[in-house]
Amino acid sequence: MDNKGSLVALFESLEALGSVGILAGRQHHRRQRPRRGSGWLGRRCAATLLQQRGVEAEFVLDEGLAVVADFPLLGRPVALIGIAEKGYATLAVTAPAAGGHSSAPPPETGVETLALARCSAITSRAFPLALRPAAAARHGARPGAGRGLVVRMAVANEWLFAPLLVRQIAATPAGAASLHTTIAPPCCAAAREENVLPQDATAWINYRIAPGQTSAQVLERARSATRWARRDARLGAPAVRAGARVVHAVARLAHDRRGRCGQR
Repeated sequence: MDNKGSLVALFESLEALGSVGILAGRQHHRRQRPRRGSGWLGRRCAATLLQQRGVEAEFVLDEGLAVVADFPLLGRPVALIGIAEKGYATLAVTAPAAGGHSSAPPPETGVETLALARCSAITSRAFPLALRPAAAARHGARPGAGRGLVVRMAVANEWLFAPLLVRQIAATPAGAASLHTTIAPPCCAAAREENVLPQDATAWINYRIAPGQTSAQVLERARSATRWARRDARLGAPAVRAGARVVHAVARLAHDRRGRCGQR
């Protein structure tokens, strides 16, 4: 999904249009981030620079979203238009331990504490699924062409059929991810040798924060999920790459313009 194919297509299109003179007399600005994870800072710097130069863009193109092969409400391929962006945060979870040698292990090692009492407790307590404004607009807040009568009726009466819509959208992993903050532990670190018991084990848990929620809520939910476990565990402050205030503003925008977005 994140293979930069659409970005390459945009660049190729600009070069093709420029080669035949269609872009003559028009300005176009291209920006690409130098490395993964620096996008939010680069966007802010680019916007500041253009503002200082007095540039007012007619429109902005980015990578966009994917063509979903099994769109939950239709069961066929659909090209999505993104109107909101999730926040991004990574939480470091550390379980201290006595350490030692694998020939004389303690009743519970740091890795066991981390896996069972920390990561499992946090990831098993998923955020509830909900049809928030941004998600509703993404999946179609107004009846449109190509939908059956039942789907059109349910979408037009979200106040009544919201639980049914949530269940249908959540039938696929991509659909479920659009309805809540996701939790995924992609990596961890402990001992470097198979016969050494580490003095601490750390896992990094990645969150994609749904519009309307904040990194503070993410941290509090993680703390609540691990309160019953040993008290010597440490939860580091989440490294946030998308400000909560920006996410809130996008959510409100999606809510205010939901009707217009749905009709386009």
